[in-house]
Amino acid sequence: MTRKIVTSFFIVILSVCLTDITAQSHPGNTDSNGGHTCRTNCGQYGLNYGEYHYHNGGSNNTNSSNDSSSSWYYESQIESFKEEIDTLERQLNNLRNTVTDKNSEIEKLKTENTSLKNNLKTYKNKENSLKKDRKQLENEKKELTQKQKKFTIVKEQFTKEKENIKKSLAEKEEALAKRNNDMQRLKEQNRINILYSVLITSAIMLILYFSLRKIYLYYHNEDE
Repeated sequence: MTRKIVTSFFIVILSVCLTDITAQSHPGNTDSNGGHTCRTNCGQYGLNYGEYHYHNGGSNNTNSSNDSSSSWYYESQIESFKEEIDTLERQLNNLRNTVTDKNSEIEKLKTENTSLKNNLKTYKNKENSLKKDRKQLENEKKELTQKQKKFTIVKEQFTKEKENIKKSLAEKEEALAKRNNDMQRLKEQNRINILYSVLITSAIMLILYFSLRKIYLYYHNEDE
């Protein structure tokens, strides 16, 4: 289908070119007889340089040679156009092959794009899960900081209570030491008092003994 379109297109172009060429075989003005001498591109039109010939219905013996040369020129142009059509068809086939290759590459890229989209979705899900984990960690961190603050407060209270207990223990130890000293003093005083009482009782006993002995001796002497 495309070959027919291309060939018809080039046939139309060729017909336009042929009408233009029949109207003007080659450049140059004509004289009153309708002819002139060829000076430029004579070989393309089958003429010799400086050869006189006619245009647009002029009469001369060279008309038959001009017609044969122009028909040969037209046939060569048609062959060149056919070759150009073949090259264009080859180029078109190459372009089709490249288009198919590009389409296959596009399909591959589409599949890669879908895989990348899926990977992106998975990465987004992972990112969302990581964000949730971060939020949980932040909440746990806040809880830990609050617990640390409470622990520091309790620790300060415990240290204060410990210091108060140490102070009270020191005061109690001082009081116990004072009591021990007082007890030792009382014990010493009791010992001294006991010694005094023993000495006093022993002295009283001696006095009683000697007084009773005197009485006994006194009465015993009287009886004798």
